Amino acid sequence: MSGTLSGYPVPTKFTSEVRLNGKLTREEVFFERASFSPIIPDKILNFSLPTSVEVKEIRTGGFQNG
Repeated sequence: MSGTLSGYPVPTKFTSEVRLNGKLTREEVFFERASFSPIIPDKILNFSLPTSVEVKEIRTGGFQNG
């Protein structure tokens, strides 16, 4: 489930799970008829780190579309 912003997917369903003291709490948030119309500069949409920046850790898989 997603919308789009400048052709890029935007999630409309968010799920979080937190386990504390053996108890699991699950929360789901849905957005209906979300609309987006900001003007985002190309330098932000296509941002990349300068070559002088040292990357210490890369994490993937943080977002799921669907």
